[in-house]
Amino acid sequence: LLFAWALWRGGNSWHLSLLQSVSFAVALIPEGLPAITAIALALGTQRMAHRGVIVRRLPAVEALGATSVICTDKTGTLTQNRMTVRAIYVAGQRLEDEQTSSPALRDLMIAAVLCNDAQWVRDAKTGEEIIQGDPTEAALLRVARQSDPALAELAAAHVRIAEVPFDSDRKRMTVLHRAADQSLRLHVKGSVESVLPLCTRYRAVDGERPLTSADRQAISREMEQTSASALRVLALAHKATPDERIDEAELTFLGLIGMRDPPREGVTEAIESCHQAGVAVVMITGDHPGTATAIAREIGLLRSGDEVLTGAELTNLGDAELRARFERVRVFARTTADQKLRIVGAFQQQGHVVAMTGDGVNDAPALREAHVGVAMGRDGTEVARQAADVILTDDNFTTIVAGIREGRAIYHNIQKFIVYLLSSNVALALAVFGMTFRADALPLTALMILWINLVTNGLPALALGIEPPDPAQMRATPRRAAEGLFQRIDYLGITLAGFIMGVLALALYMVPLWTGTANPQWSRTMAFAVLGFAPLFHVWNCRSRDRSLFKQRPILHWPLVGATLLSAGIHGAALAIPGLRPIFHTQSLSGLDWLLVLGLSLSVLPAVELAKLLGRPLLR
Repeated sequence: LLFAWALWRGGNSWHLSLLQSVSFAVALIPEGLPAITAIALALGTQRMAHRGVIVRRLPAVEALGATSVICTDKTGTLTQNRMTVRAIYVAGQRLEDEQTSSPALRDLMIAAVLCNDAQWVRDAKTGEEIIQGDPTEAALLRVARQSDPALAELAAAHVRIAEVPFDSDRKRMTVLHRAADQSLRLHVKGSVESVLPLCTRYRAVDGERPLTSADRQAISREMEQTSASALRVLALAHKATPDERIDEAELTFLGLIGMRDPPREGVTEAIESCHQAGVAVVMITGDHPGTATAIAREIGLLRSGDEVLTGAELTNLGDAELRARFERVRVFARTTADQKLRIVGAFQQQGHVVAMTGDGVNDAPALREAHVGVAMGRDGTEVARQAADVILTDDNFTTIVAGIREGRAIYHNIQKFIVYLLSSNVALALAVFGMTFRADALPLTALMILWINLVTNGLPALALGIEPPDPAQMRATPRRAAEGLFQRIDYLGITLAGFIMGVLALALYMVPLWTGTANPQWSRTMAFAVLGFAPLFHVWNCRSRDRSLFKQRPILHWPLVGATLLSAGIHGAALAIPGLRPIFHTQSLSGLDWLLVLGLSLSVLPAVELAKLLGRPLLR
């Protein structure tokens, strides 16, 4: 259209009209944008990796910054996964922090050792005995050795014939062993709700007897009390069996073991940061609701008005009922892998951007379904890591929050340097378009425009892309998933700054300020200088869309200072070195010319600062 307009208007040759049109097209396109975006994302993900957040897929960076719900496991993520036995209930008695010798307690400890995949091994470096295996099972081995050191060698004297491993649906583990005397015995370990219904007998002080309803009530009360103390409760049972077949019916209940898994250091502060940032934290665990509730209250996850929902209740809720309660539920207890997938989907249907943590094979579908799948890098399975978008090297919830902070910073930084680049492009396009209305004007060459886009603007834009996270970003609510890259204020800022810089350049064409005679070569050189230097001042406006430069913390971002000075030096060299003038089609400038260039270029900084001051009340 511009080429047709130039030909119709006349006054220029067709090749000059074509040159103006090509220059206009070059001015409209921010050529450095793809490269700077890729570099900013790469540097941002490198910074996240230093914090323990390994990004496997780049789009996850944007999604992590927009996360509004974190669905997190409890054990190992919110807690330290360092189990310590704190309570034992055996033969109708509760033992806390001390073990007394009795046949009933010995039977319980034998079950704890045999229904166990952890083992004592000798460390190759130190020579000390350590436990290799799951922290829960390691705690059982430790308490068994404290009760009777001889039990440490018990597993070696028994041959495991068959087993049914623990899974989140059964919520129990079953093993069958043959002893040295060739007798066969079945041992079961799991949640009370899973093990107790299989029991018909009870290990009392004086031996085994039938399990009564009063016994069941006493066991349930003990489980509730222990769980309310933030202890994870396991039930153990056994029975003698005549053949090598796993039959879990008619077991003998042996007792309960309560274990303490303390919260991770800093997790309470991290959850409070999430609350301030408008990010909901939801615990999804297979533990008893009492245990989950106690831990959630201790770390500040469960507050007044929040609800706890069990897997059984979730199964009985229809989709409409679930959506009505979802915004209040902060703890899901006794859940299965399928229910995790349903929980993630329900939050997504409500318009949330969901980050989901997981470590097991069964977690893989939920990790893939979530906007950001977060796998545990230390204790997680390879299947979970392959399904995830992000991997935590330390399995720590606080690292997820750090990742959200970095994700928000990266996204805001990309917004800032795109606003900066587009402001410069608006100025260039306005200047090139305005020159077509003057027949004797020498248009900016395509080389001049590419120089400004790629060389002069590139380094400051990159410096904007690596600015550290602004603390204010974690006090704002997450952006909506459907929200565009820019808001109205961004478009206004791009237009205003671009208009100011473009008009300054056009003024040098249209008004011979002191000579009284037109000099097209001088005008083009001056416009080229202003369009290169003005963005170097405007870049400081782009650090915030509404806050003053003097309220930024830190006020001076040293990489940006260095990038601005280096770009100014490069652009100044292109104008000042005589050997480059034929290449850029410029002429020499006097000292007064340089003062004029710097004065006009600097004026964009206070102009935009004034616009922020006047427009700030309208944003509140």
